[in-house]
Amino acid sequence: MNTRKLLVPVLCIALFLALQMTAWGAAVPTATQTFSLNPGWNAVYLEVQPLSSSPAVVFKDLPVGSSVWAWQGKQGSVQFIQDPGEAPVNNPRWLAIFTSAAESSLNNLYAISANNAYLVHVKGSSQVNINIEGRPTIRHKEWIPDSFNLTGFGFASTPPTFATFFALSNSHKNQAVYRLNNTSGAWEIVNNPATTSMRSGEAFWVFCQSGSDYQGPLTVEANGSDGLDFGAGITILSLTLKNASTIDRTVAVSQLAASSPVAMDYRNYDVTSGKIRLYPLSGMPAVTVKAGASAFVNLAVRRKDFSGSAASVLEFSDAQGSRVRVPVTAVSNPVNSYPGLWTGTATLSKVSQLTENGSTPPFAPGAAKDTPAKLNLNLILHQDKNGQARLLKQAILMFKDATYNSVGTPLTNGRPVVLTKDSLIPLYSGVTQRDGSKVGRRFSAVGFDYSPSAEATHGTDFDATALKCSGSISTTVNCRIVLESSASFTQPTNPFLHRYHPDHDNLASDFTTYKQEVNRIERDITLVFDSTPVENPTIPPPGWGVTVLGGTYTELISDLAKGAIRVEGSFTLNLAADVDLLNE
Repeated sequence: MNTRKLLVPVLCIALFLALQMTAWGAAVPTATQTFSLNPGWNAVYLEVQPLSSSPAVVFKDLPVGSSVWAWQGKQGSVQFIQDPGEAPVNNPRWLAIFTSAAESSLNNLYAISANNAYLVHVKGSSQVNINIEGRPTIRHKEWIPDSFNLTGFGFASTPPTFATFFALSNSHKNQAVYRLNNTSGAWEIVNNPATTSMRSGEAFWVFCQSGSDYQGPLTVEANGSDGLDFGAGITILSLTLKNASTIDRTVAVSQLAASSPVAMDYRNYDVTSGKIRLYPLSGMPAVTVKAGASAFVNLAVRRKDFSGSAASVLEFSDAQGSRVRVPVTAVSNPVNSYPGLWTGTATLSKVSQLTENGSTPPFAPGAAKDTPAKLNLNLILHQDKNGQARLLKQAILMFKDATYNSVGTPLTNGRPVVLTKDSLIPLYSGVTQRDGSKVGRRFSAVGFDYSPSAEATHGTDFDATALKCSGSISTTVNCRIVLESSASFTQPTNPFLHRYHPDHDNLASDFTTYKQEVNRIERDITLVFDSTPVENPTIPPPGWGVTVLGGTYTELISDLAKGAIRVEGSFTLNLAADVDLLNE
């Protein structure tokens, strides 16, 4: 083979192997990339992260005597492009794996990763088709400035020409491109890039003059993440479509077939109602992205339509050949299992009457009547991993830092924690910034104070900072609040306890000795969770049934009047933190 020298400044190659695999859940969003490999040398570009990074697994269908090569010349300069057949094994910046046992001692390629180019030498005289299933990525590729880069791109059915594709980048426009001739096994310059079409999944050398972040005419970004991960608690996520070209682009959105797909809606403005509404993703119209501008796609997950772990791949494509695939993952909440910190509002709208139109008896409980105005009370619930629901007066969201061993290896990951005791705050870090310092986030519910209680079902724990309730979030939760005072404890929120009358201060006539005078007040609260929201039941809010819950609120207040006072209303709760233990 001939060596083609290129008279260029200091050259280096922007190709490196990823050393770590992405941690995935049970379901992985996958797409399949197919290569038809001819006998001899082939240059391929991998768009997906294989389910197994092992080269022996990824290229298992290659015949014996074949080899796979990866360039890792990020740290050095390249003065010429060497044809594959010219013993690249002598160049330490080529990593390789051989399918022949006789050459296996030369293997030094240990991982296959996405966004990388590979040279594949196929032994024999027959074409080989290989299918590589893996997770797509939207990570940006890196360019080495003032250098040839071995790279590639993925396209739809009709790829653009080299000139059209790179015309949008000043660093690549009119620069040399070398494509591998599969017949001769030599790198050949693309003499007429204006008429030569690119190929999806083909690797080639292209010169990058100065620095660049060019990713193609159409890019899709997910707020710095490599895809959309709704997890078990996120309901709405957004994608940004960017058009780097000088023409408007009409981008079609489709969801590839999957064994456990993520059910999703897209959010759009409804002109008739003047509101943002949700529509099935399958009916989403194409998105017009103006030249040099961006467009946003807001997606909401429908967890009620799948169970367990789900994964999908969204494909964005246009008529000019651009194609971007975005991985999506989500987890549905197990039935009747809603651990975590829930915060929201109880809206009281009805109360029983002390008298009815002035008639006797002086107290007529009867049915609760509508009030002239509604009363909103902050409401905080927590359910732990064992299903124990608790009513909280306050909750402080903090962060537990990661721990490391003596050489800096992580022992435990950092994670959020939920506290009910102020004394624990100094042990943790904050979760938000205030005046340049990290502080926690505090939730308070002043309308639900309670006294210490040793009752098994409805007693308090964590030093009386949490009240145990029966039942379970998502079905029915019953809480009993007791307001009482004793010689060792004074309950300031008991309305009968005050110092403005000697019979209401729990003190004897000497105003020093304890004497029980104040009634014990009980509040029996029942929260019934509904499958549909009280307001707008036909159009539930995003996340309803997963990260947003609600239902009917009923309370019976005893010993405040001659009979029980009945209060009714509704409540709404939002998942504030997916933390299943308190004060950990």
